[in-house]
Amino acid sequence: MKRKALTFVALAAIALGPMTSFAASPQDGPKPRPWMYDREEPGVYTAEWDGRPDPDRGVCFYTDPAFTGHHFCITAGQKMNALPKGFGDKITSLRTFGGGEATVFSKKKFGGHRATFTGEVSDLGDTEHRRNWNDKISSISVH
Repeated sequence: MKRKALTFVALAAIALGPMTSFAASPQDGPKPRPWMYDREEPGVYTAEWDGRPDPDRGVCFYTDPAFTGHHFCITAGQKMNALPKGFGDKITSLRTFGGGEATVFSKKKFGGHRATFTGEVSDLGDTEHRRNWNDKISSISVH
């Protein structure tokens, strides 16, 4: 019985190890998730950034023109092979910050047509790319 208790304690310590190191050092923790500024539907994400400061570089995606409507933002280095619930094929404008770039794809899992955007695009239906990107984005990569 004593051996089982020690085994349980050892396994619990191993399982809790990453959580403890995450609290001490955010760089060792899980990958950051997208965060939202608005707390309303349609997405499953809530305003969160794991207690970290706002990132220096990334992109915000909006469901309506001129950076309005529901939105979420992700940092440079993140990829989403599918957009959060309520955002797939509903992005109408985007705004990069800190020199971030967004490569967008017309299909999930980085498939289909692609385009890279920088700066502010207030209407994805009217871009310098030869394709209308309004409500056509299904996956994204930010760098």
